Amino acid sequence: MKKQEGITLVALVVTIIIIILSTVTISAIFGENGIIKKAEIARDLASNSIAKENEDMNSLMDKYSNVMNGDGEIPEPPDPIEPTDPTEQEATPIAEVTRDKVFDETTGSMDTPTVQKDGTVISNQNWYNLKKACSNVVSSKYAQSTMIYGNQWDEVMSWLIATGGKKDSEVNSNSSSWGNYNSGSSPKTAGYSETWKANNIYDLAGNCYEWTQEADSTNGRVFRGGSCNYSGSDNPASDRYSDYPRNSRSNGSSRPALYLILNAE
Repeated sequence: MKKQEGITLVALVVTIIIIILSTVTISAIFGENGIIKKAEIARDLASNSIAKENEDMNSLMDKYSNVMNGDGEIPEPPDPIEPTDPTEQEATPIAEVTRDKVFDETTGSMDTPTVQKDGTVISNQNWYNLKKACSNVVSSKYAQSTMIYGNQWDEVMSWLIATGGKKDSEVNSNSSSWGNYNSGSSPKTAGYSETWKANNIYDLAGNCYEWTQEADSTNGRVFRGGSCNYSGSDNPASDRYSDYPRNSRSNGSSRPALYLILNAE
């Protein structure tokens, strides 16, 4: 009988993990205990696990071949690998894209776009400039950041409710209790208040409207999350609004998503 490579939950794991980025410092991304280093470790563990599963499956097929040929006893299948409980993983606090230096709207350059707690939130920029800033936070063979997509935002909202981080009404009806609302036209720094977070994610509710890559028409792009100069009942965390991407808003920002590339060579 021909040997076949076994496929388990481990082998079926998608090789790119999406993490909605956050209040992580550059050292938290690139350091020895940083996200990219952990991605390399996760990649190696996944590769080793797949190799072990293939070895076990080939051994099992050899034994079944012997049985079919009248040799040997029917073997017991190997024990399945238990999937890792995501709730046991280290949580990374997350927030809007911030800056170390002033964004130059004329040239569209950003010397050091970051995502860092207490950092000044990049605002009053159009969709194009913020999309570029989000892409420049991290770019390597192990990870790439991009402006968040609308469906990623929706998944985070559903996750907050499913895990008990927030009630359905706090996400979809009134987010005043956990966001920066009705405080004026100037957004606060990222992660300004510990009450403005859910499941360790900062500023999903209020503070700044956040541009996404979702389009509501040929020319429109979608904002999510509400802002500091409106109420949490008018603009709860799950709300969506749109504008032309060329327009800038004093209370408009964005949030990068980070892709970890586990099969990078």
